[in-house]
Amino acid sequence: MTIGLYTLISTNENKGMTIEAINSLLSRNTLDPETRKRLTLQAEELTFWQGIVPIYPLMSIDRPYQKLLKTMIETVNPKPNETWLDAGIGPGIITKLIWEKSGKKLKKIIGLDIVISSWVEQMKKEILVLELKSGILGERLDFPDCTFDGIISNISLPYVFEFEGTPKKEGIKLLFKELSRILKPGAQLVWSVSKPNMNINIIVIGAIPDVLCNLGKIPKLPAKVKKLSKYGKELERKGREGLYTYLPIKEWDQISEEAGFIDSQWKYVFWHQTLVNSIKKK
Repeated sequence: MTIGLYTLISTNENKGMTIEAINSLLSRNTLDPETRKRLTLQAEELTFWQGIVPIYPLMSIDRPYQKLLKTMIETVNPKPNETWLDAGIGPGIITKLIWEKSGKKLKKIIGLDIVISSWVEQMKKEILVLELKSGILGERLDFPDCTFDGIISNISLPYVFEFEGTPKKEGIKLLFKELSRILKPGAQLVWSVSKPNMNINIIVIGAIPDVLCNLGKIPKLPAKVKKLSKYGKELERKGREGLYTYLPIKEWDQISEEAGFIDSQWKYVFWHQTLVNSIKKK
C-alpha cells in the first residue's frame, strides 16, 4: 500500500502538514520520483487553501452560501450524546450549527482540516466538546471502525485529489469506503459538491447585491471579493482539468452504494451550482 502523505510527513521529524515540513522532505534526495510528485502537488494545494482562510468572513454576508448551510443543517439530525465529525471544518460555521441543532448536547465534535484557522481555535472556548485534528482526507483516518454517529463535509470531499496514491475518481471511491468504515451502521453522511459544469460567474454575479449592502462593514471588501472570485475560477479550472472530482449524480450514487451507503437524497443550492447529498451507512 502506498503511504499517505500526511503519514509520511508526520513520521519524520516534522509534526504537521505544513509547507515547511513538505519542503524539508522535498530537499532530500531519498524520495522516489512518484512520492516527490505527490508531495509537490500537496504543497501547491496547501498553499492554495491557506490563501482562502483570510476571506472566510465573506461567507457571513453571502445569502446563497447561507442557504447552502441552511440546507445542510436541515438535512442532518444530530442527537444528544452523539459523536460527529466535521470533515473539512474550514471556518467552523457548520460545526457550530450542528452543535446548536443538537441542543448543545453532543458528546463530541471532531473538526478535521489541513488548515486549522484561528476562528476555529476560538470556537473551542464556546464548544467545549470540540476537538480539532490536523490532517487530510486523502488517507486512512486515525479513528477506529464505527466511531461516528454522523459526518458532515461542506465542499471538501471533491477536492481530495488522491487517496494514498490512488488519484481522482478511484481515489474518491476509497475515500467513501473510509468514511463508511468510521461511521456506525445507520449513521448519516451529509456533504456538498459542485456540479460538473459549475460556472463561478453565476455565483459571483449573484453575490453582487450582498456585496453592495455590506460596503464599509468589512475592511477591503471589494479586494476580498475579487480574490474570492479568483479562487473560484481556480476551483472551476481544477475540476475541468480533472484534479478535483465533479461528477453527475448517477456516478456519485454508484460510488456511495459501492461504499455501503443507501437512501441517497439530493438538493440543488447556490444558484443551482452546488448540490447537497444525504446518505446513510447500511
